[in-house]
Amino acid sequence: MSEQPLETDDRLLFYLRLESVGRSFPVTRLLVALNCAIFLAMVTLGGADPFAPAMLVVTHWGSNFGPLTISGQWWRMITAMFLHIGLLHLAVNMWSLYQTGALVERMFGSLHFLVLYLVAGLAGNLASLMWNPLVNSAGASGAVFGVIGGLLAFMLDTRYGVPRLVMADVRRNVLLIVVLNLGFGFSHAGIDNAAHLGGLAGGLLAGMMLARPLSAEWRQLHRWAGIGMTLAATAVLLLGGGAMLGQRIVRGIEWPARPAVHAPAAPRN
Repeated sequence: MSEQPLETDDRLLFYLRLESVGRSFPVTRLLVALNCAIFLAMVTLGGADPFAPAMLVVTHWGSNFGPLTISGQWWRMITAMFLHIGLLHLAVNMWSLYQTGALVERMFGSLHFLVLYLVAGLAGNLASLMWNPLVNSAGASGAVFGVIGGLLAFMLDTRYGVPRLVMADVRRNVLLIVVLNLGFGFSHAGIDNAAHLGGLAGGLLAGMMLARPLSAEWRQLHRWAGIGMTLAATAVLLLGGGAMLGQRIVRGIEWPARPAVHAPAAPRN
């Protein structure tokens, strides 16, 4: 007897279980809309060139520029997730986010997905600063790679029973997104690969704590445990990373005299 019909049944049952816990993905749509709205505001209100915005403008709007971030403007690690350096940069990241988020948000639940996204973005931006304290970067791809990391954490955990055919479906989509981002990286100078790797690692670790079975009743009973653990781990990560960056400052880093004006060409993440 062929195993193919059994695998097909497993695949159908998995998608039925997924549908039982959520059919929509509002946070993904909201994040895409928010990123697009901020980019539009930066172009119309900030006077940025939509194809090649000046780094002075991007820095003013909140990019992750190391000398400013480390000097006390830590909020840049969050705002940089929602800024993009040109229309193509925005389009690649938002397409990738929508393709992955539509599935991953339903797997994790909307609130858990939002935590996953933000934690991964913070991990990516922290990795940028750790790799190069003079970095000036912006973009959502650290968070997007974190969503992929969360997806891997869910699929590789045998407790959630993800069938092989579903893994094959997801693998094709993820490979396309990774190839697209790598292709974008090779064709554009200054891509911030540290943010990609940091976001992927942060998303994988956060996904291990945030993932839950595809059961509405189980999720209702265990709504906050994973979020609490993830936020605690994130706090430790940020404090540890901040301490390490502080040590590098004490040892001496040559900061530019006028960082907001002489920002280097921005790595995109």
